[in-house]
Amino acid sequence: MAPAETIRPAPVVPENRSGHLVQLLAEVIGADHADSIDTAMPMVAMGLDSLQALEFRRRVQAELDFELPVQDLLGGASVDHVIDALTAQSR
Repeated sequence: MAPAETIRPAPVVPENRSGHLVQLLAEVIGADHADSIDTAMPMVAMGLDSLQALEFRRRVQAELDFELPVQDLLGGASVDHVIDALTAQSR
């Protein structure tokens, strides 16, 4: 029997990263719409808890190949902060 193939999501192109991050966060925190996410607001102020932070970090790592420290997420980072860090890494 052949080993099971690992299914990986298609890479997210740089232009779509911010929208993808917003969508991921909305899914993780259970927001009704990604449009309700204020990218300048700390994610913890939007209700992100420690377990959700771990899930968000895991998905960002898997889908965007970006290592995101949980302490940053719980320490008041916003989506804009994460986008800036992603942009700096890709330069």
